[in-house]
Amino acid sequence: MFRLSRDFPICISHVVGFLINNQGLCANQEVKTRVHSWIRSILAIHLPQGHNFEVAWSLVAAGVLRIKLEASDVPTDSAFPGSIIIALFGLLWERNLIGFSLSRWDWRGVLRAQGTFGENWLLLYEAVRRGWTKDRKLISHANGHTLLALALKENVAFLRDDVLDARRINLDRRTFRPKAASGDLKGSLPQVTKGAPKRTTPVFLHRGSDSIADLYEGVP
Repeated sequence: MFRLSRDFPICISHVVGFLINNQGLCANQEVKTRVHSWIRSILAIHLPQGHNFEVAWSLVAAGVLRIKLEASDVPTDSAFPGSIIIALFGLLWERNLIGFSLSRWDWRGVLRAQGTFGENWLLLYEAVRRGWTKDRKLISHANGHTLLALALKENVAFLRDDVLDARRINLDRRTFRPKAASGDLKGSLPQVTKGAPKRTTPVFLHRGSDSIADLYEGVP
């Protein structure tokens, strides 16, 4: 299964889905070590090339299975691996699941140069809201924009912490079911009251894919 995902990266989401849905089996230390080795290999291959899809899914696996990544597990070829990847590393950092600082990449410098209206504004906002940075210029950027300042005041979250607490995941429906809440997660949605409509959480399947059938039949 791991070899298949290395040869055909489009399968990585299915490998991670299998691991999440069978995470009880991954409690075995030998199995966990093999998963850790697989994540390390995926990062080594895809992070330097900027392949967000493959890297993001491997980081989700690390988070759900509580596999701590050390500096030696993560290549540093890229000065800025992208906002999606930095955000996921940030979520792992909050849970003490990475053994290195987020400052190993100059993402703050990129955000300072881009400003409030740059393509990575969401990372800028969440980094300020979550305390990933104390950079005065970034804080000024966020608080200097009327809408972002209001969102900060209301503690609006765009990222879902509980994706790293997934108990089950359904790639076909693009939803996941988190475990019971444990503590105050910074990006979690409020608890749904009894009798309220069920909330589903969309997850990214693959570029342009709407369902699992597209992976086999091809997307026009």
